[in-house]
Amino acid sequence: MTLQISDYLDNYLQLCREKNVFSVPSLCRSLQNAIDVGTAPDAFYLSGTQSDLTHTRLTDAYVDILIKPLVTCGVVLRQLDMSCNEIGDEGATALAKFLKDDGSLETLNLRANSIQPTGIAALSRALHINERLHTLDISSNNIGGSGGMELANMLQLNSTLRTLSIASGGISAAGLIALSTVLCNNTTLAALDLSNNFAVPYSRSATADIMRHFATMLECNFSLTVIGCRKMRILDEDLRECWGKAVGVNLRITELDLSANTITRDGSVILFKALHGHPSLTTLKLSSCQIQDEGAEAVAAMLPNNYTLTTLYIDYGGITGVGLIAIAKALPHNQALKRIHVWGNKWDTAACEIWAPLLGGPQVDVHTSDNLHERLARPGALFPVDGRRTVSVHAKSADNTDAAAAASSRTIARLYDTDVDVVFYGVEGVPCVARRGVKAK
Repeated sequence: MTLQISDYLDNYLQLCREKNVFSVPSLCRSLQNAIDVGTAPDAFYLSGTQSDLTHTRLTDAYVDILIKPLVTCGVVLRQLDMSCNEIGDEGATALAKFLKDDGSLETLNLRANSIQPTGIAALSRALHINERLHTLDISSNNIGGSGGMELANMLQLNSTLRTLSIASGGISAAGLIALSTVLCNNTTLAALDLSNNFAVPYSRSATADIMRHFATMLECNFSLTVIGCRKMRILDEDLRECWGKAVGVNLRITELDLSANTITRDGSVILFKALHGHPSLTTLKLSSCQIQDEGAEAVAAMLPNNYTLTTLYIDYGGITGVGLIAIAKALPHNQALKRIHVWGNKWDTAACEIWAPLLGGPQVDVHTSDNLHERLARPGALFPVDGRRTVSVHAKSADNTDAAAAASSRTIARLYDTDVDVVFYGVEGVPCVARRGVKAK
């Protein structure tokens, strides 16, 4: 295999010279390191976001330069990431030709390129034949209506693809309906992200028709477990008429993202009622949905009756202190929920007081008593050197005895502070809230 990698590197560099294009330094380093160590790389990471490609992105001509040595040298490639580049229909067609004969590539990421419906059609038709690829990301390309129909045709025949991301693809209403219809009988696709696919303003009747088709698909498809439907103009009416029932009936779904839809208190109440006793859903995201206090109270009613939901996003939900307090009171009666996002709601002192103990108390409690003695601060200084009389900071620290004493008096934390997107601190004994940066999971 080391000899094959060496041959690939030589052929790759030769093609770069012949085509008068640059060679990607990170790829060359990876291949040379594989030759030196004796281990074959099975993934090429050529995302346009990396430093080597910041100013010069990969184009159609570069696809052939990467693929031809793979065929001639017999290198086995499992993952190919060419996201955030400038690959168009010609490059997509070259990749499609490669996929028809390839038996090793498992993951292909072409997100945020310049692929048009023609290139999408070529890739889709290649997957009629390919029996190896299980993850395809073509989001943020111009899939269009015809591309959506080609993908639907592909899903009728393909039995190996398990993850498909087609978000922000400008898919038409006909394409979305075709996809939902085909997925009623597809038994292999497990994860689908079709978020933000309303490129043109549909009438309310057309939108309702799309939502009914997807709800029907949810009721009869039990292989699809992860669904992303952000920014799909889902309304309370859709949840009341079909989506609420569909979520309750589907006992295999594990993750549902409905963020940034037009879901308010009425729709959220229906959705949370469907989660009473739901045996499979572990992640529900309703970020930027105005569920308000009524929705928060529905969350509070759901928590004692749900034993599987581990992640809940209700940030920027228009919830006031009343709703936040209701959720906080319900959390001790639920031991499944581990991660929650609640920032962007209308916090008040009472809500902070009841939430802070759930995270083990305030991170910092600052008490100050300042006496400036009518002295002026130096430029750039907040206080004179000796103007501050006492500053007592009680923080959660193993080296701080005051902090240890304070910690001993705290209630046991219900949530890990790193799994919540808010942090609490005290100023003169008054609890306050701030946003905490939380890594996406």
